[in-house]
Amino acid sequence: MTLTVSTDDVARASGKTHTTVLRWTSDVPKVSEPGARAHRYNIAHILPRLNASQSSTLLGLAQHDAGLWVGGDDMLPAAEGVCSWMEQHPMMLKRLKMVRISFFNALACKIDTGLLVSDTERLRTLLVLSQYVLPFLITGDNSSLPEFSLFAPTFAVMHSSTPREVEFLAAA
Repeated sequence: MTLTVSTDDVARASGKTHTTVLRWTSDVPKVSEPGARAHRYNIAHILPRLNASQSSTLLGLAQHDAGLWVGGDDMLPAAEGVCSWMEQHPMMLKRLKMVRISFFNALACKIDTGLLVSDTERLRTLLVLSQYVLPFLITGDNSSLPEFSLFAPTFAVMHSSTPREVEFLAAA
């Protein structure tokens, strides 16, 4: 799962009032459960609106589960926004390049990548949303980084745009 933050988390990290944050995030998709008391947002929709210091604070307030799924086609625009935002921060961009190299090197060594070649851009974009990668990209703290030889194949298969066998059978 991706990292999520509440309206209160955004207010704490940005220094804005709760009311201002509600206005500021009115165009941001909510991921809250129906009937939830507070709005929750995917952190990817919020980060590009913050500076590096605020984003680091927000990251410390984010919630996640232990899953690897970060989203599908619906999350690509948000992931692209995070990538563009990171390009404005030289150290984040440097770490992003390092992570992508590690990811694709591990992927190339582990599985037949022929099926995933068409997904290269998709994978390199969605990778920034991983709860195991994003903290390193923002803060430089590598304690959350996964063992890429184990992480990369699983992440790649989960986020592949190639239909799965079940989908092929259903289509037949």
